[in-house]
Amino acid sequence: MKRIIVFVVLVLGVVFAALVALTYRNTEIPRSECVLAKGIVSDISTGGVNDIVFELESKQHVFYINRGVEHGFDVEALEKQLLAEEVTIYYADGWTPFAPFGSKAKHIREIRNGNWIVYSEF
Repeated sequence: MKRIIVFVVLVLGVVFAALVALTYRNTEIPRSECVLAKGIVSDISTGGVNDIVFELESKQHVFYINRGVEHGFDVEALEKQLLAEEVTIYYADGWTPFAPFGSKAKHIREIRNGNWIVYSEF
């Protein structure tokens, strides 16, 4: 009986480790494998855990800089610079076990306004 319990715990541990690895894989995707989105910024706010959230006109997704407040971004300053401006966003669009059918929120890997790189993880 002890062997069965040890085996089950071991299998569950391996499955959990695999799920965690799949989740963090999204943050290491190179620019060449990211999805490109362009649009006019219609709203900037905070959300999640200190995330900076961008909404673009005519887009069904919202885009976020993970822990953007902790990176020194200020919503009011970003609104002055980017609201109603066209931006280019590279985002990770990989599968994750925590959102197996997709998510409306997309993790920004890079955001640009013209030639100005607002934020980049590359």
